[in-house]
Amino acid sequence: MPHRIEVAFRPELQDPHGMKIARRIREDLSPAVEAIRTVKVYLIDTELGAEYLAAAAAGPFSDPVIQMASLDRPLAPALAFDWDWLVEVGFRPGVTDNEGRTARE
Repeated sequence: MPHRIEVAFRPELQDPHGMKIARRIREDLSPAVEAIRTVKVYLIDTELGAEYLAAAAAGPFSDPVIQMASLDRPLAPALAFDWDWLVEVGFRPGVTDNEGRTARE
């Protein structure tokens, strides 16, 4: 059964990737975008126990000092922001996923 690890910057910290996306949207498309927060998602399809998956979420997949991680539950509600939109973006089949390749190794 696949497991889902979600990782995001802590709510009190800035999200550099989200800030970059928001700036590009304002410059290229001109809509009023106040802020964007990003959540990285890793799908793990392996037979690891819950404690190993939790250790992976808290260790190699995230930096516990500046990020928060969740295992098999959505992280967006825990960020405590008033969301207008929630968009999930993923790779198309056949597109190289360098982070996924590194995680597999």
